[in-house]
Amino acid sequence: MVWAIGAASGPLFVNLILVISGSWRLAYFLLSLGFVPIFLLIWKIRLPSSMKREKALSLKDMKSLGKHPAVFGMALGIVVNSCIEGSLFTWLAYYMTTTQSFPESIANLIFSGYMMAYIPGRFIYGRLSGKTGYTNLILFNSVIIVFLLFLAFVVTSGAATVACILTIGFSISGNFPTFLAIGTNARPEHSGPINGIARSAAALGISLFSALIGVIADLSSLQSGMQLLIFLMIAMCVIIFAINRKIQN
Repeated sequence: MVWAIGAASGPLFVNLILVISGSWRLAYFLLSLGFVPIFLLIWKIRLPSSMKREKALSLKDMKSLGKHPAVFGMALGIVVNSCIEGSLFTWLAYYMTTTQSFPESIANLIFSGYMMAYIPGRFIYGRLSGKTGYTNLILFNSVIIVFLLFLAFVVTSGAATVACILTIGFSISGNFPTFLAIGTNARPEHSGPINGIARSAAALGISLFSALIGVIADLSSLQSGMQLLIFLMIAMCVIIFAINRKIQN
C-alpha cells in the first residue's frame, strides 16, 4: 500500500510541474531529490534480529525452491500480472489521449487516478485474503478484471472507460501482494529469496509486454494492443486455477 501512495503521488507531482513550468527536465530533477532521504535512511537503518533466521541458499537450493509448485506458480502469475500492469503503466495515458481523445493533462490525471485506486485496493484485499484464501481471492479478482478490461478497451468510451480503468486499478492492485503471500507462506523460512524471485518476475513482466504493445500499435492500432490484455488476464485465471489444484494435491 505504501508503494501505491508513492506511485500515485509521483505522476500527480510531475503533472503539476509540467503545468507550472512545462519542463520535463525540471520534473525529473525534482523527483530525483527524493532519493536523498532514502539514501540517508538506508545508511542509518539497523537490520532486525529476525533476519538472522533467514537461511542462505546455494544456486542448487534456489533451483529447488523455484520448482516448488507454490513458488513456481507465484512467479508465473506475477509475470503475467506484471505484463498487464506494465502495459497500463506505459500506455494508459497515451491511449486515453490518442484513442479516447482526452487532453494530455486529463489523461495524466486519469493515470494518476488509476494508481491512486491501488491504495484502497491493497488495503481491502489485504484484509480479504486472510478470510477467503489467497488463490480463491486472485481467481475471483481476475475473472472480474477480464470483464473490466473488455468493457474498457472494447465496449465503452469517455467517462465509462475512465470508470472501468479506475476499477481495474482497484482490482488488480491486490494480485501482486497476494501472489507473494502464496509463495512466502509455502516456504516462510526462505521469504527473502522468494521476495527476490517475485521482484525479478515482476520486472520481467513489466518489460516484456509493453514493448510488444508498441510493436502492435505500429502494425495495427494501440487499441488492438490493449485488447490483448484481456487474453492475458484469461491466462491468469488458468494459472491460478492450476496453482490451486497443485497446492490442494
